[in-house]
Amino acid sequence: MISGPASENRLMRVLHVLPFGGMGGGAPRAMLTTMAEQQKRRPTFVAALCEGDFADEARKIGVTVRCAVSTRTPPKSRLARWIKTVGVIRRAVKEFKIDLIHCHSAPGNRYCYPASRLSGVPLVTHQRDTYAPDHFHAWVHRTDAIIAISEWARKNLPAALQEKTTVVHDAVTIPESSRIVWPKEEGGLVVGMAGRFVPEKGLDLLVDAAIAIAGSVDFRVEIWGFQPGQHVDLAEALKAKIRQARLEDRFHFEGYRLDMENFYRSIDIAVVPSRVSEGFGLTAAEGQAWGKAVIVAGHAGLAEIVDDENTGLKFTPHDANSLAVKLRRVLEDAKLRTAIAKAGRASSEVRFSPQAHADRIDNVYRAVLSRGKH
Repeated sequence: MISGPASENRLMRVLHVLPFGGMGGGAPRAMLTTMAEQQKRRPTFVAALCEGDFADEARKIGVTVRCAVSTRTPPKSRLARWIKTVGVIRRAVKEFKIDLIHCHSAPGNRYCYPASRLSGVPLVTHQRDTYAPDHFHAWVHRTDAIIAISEWARKNLPAALQEKTTVVHDAVTIPESSRIVWPKEEGGLVVGMAGRFVPEKGLDLLVDAAIAIAGSVDFRVEIWGFQPGQHVDLAEALKAKIRQARLEDRFHFEGYRLDMENFYRSIDIAVVPSRVSEGFGLTAAEGQAWGKAVIVAGHAGLAEIVDDENTGLKFTPHDANSLAVKLRRVLEDAKLRTAIAKAGRASSEVRFSPQAHADRIDNVYRAVLSRGKH
């Protein structure tokens, strides 16, 4: 139950807002995990900019969805997007008797803040990236509370905002032990990376590191997220390196897919080599949950996921040679591979479970509603 005189006798009702319709990046997947757990506790509602993969997936878990536009293509006009999205949020608040709006990305506050104030309900926002005093973060300071997905993300906020910020690491689905395929003890090992096919994700670091050690270690590389026609120069440069090394049979590029379970079950080692400062790094936490040996760039939010030499390994950011050293260790040392995979799995059950995450999020909601200052 929620606190406050207006809602004392019914379950808390929260409207989750995502200001786009696709599933690119970790935010939509993390949001779905959050809502799936909350849906077990009470009716859950979501507002999105337009129809798309995210709305489709939300409906599959029983969430009630409202979209600003009925097509899968958002309006080109910024003003039209703003008017339609603010309108659908306000109507959803009234229709579903919403107590609180939860915006899941900083840019969404441009829609959520006006809608929350016009509707008379408080606003909680998620801070997932590097704060900057720009139009993307212009409304963050006006929200009633902030949830940061890492201590690193919280510390990037201005001091005044840090005071109203709670750190809650993203949740990941914790699969049953019977579904986990533990890293192989020897031979035919598979190294995997999944994410948006953009330079910032550090795909070149993984390719360079893998090429450097391919002559002495037996393994294959799976890279998911390749999008034909996008970042063509990057794709051609990577494939040229692989051809020059005559390693075409060792690399497989897969397109954008949502069946991440199949990805994690097919690999032994998960690598997250981001060049940019990630607010969190969902694939690293997911890799741990799926019992994979995880290697991450040791900076920003990623550094909070892995306890180096225990629940995974960290390499020096931007350094392919450092990654190659760590990757070789995990490939050649079966005991290390198994130890960090099992320790990572155990850690994920405590730190990133949907149940614990939902409890922490609900505590933020209750604190905001108990203040009664909308």
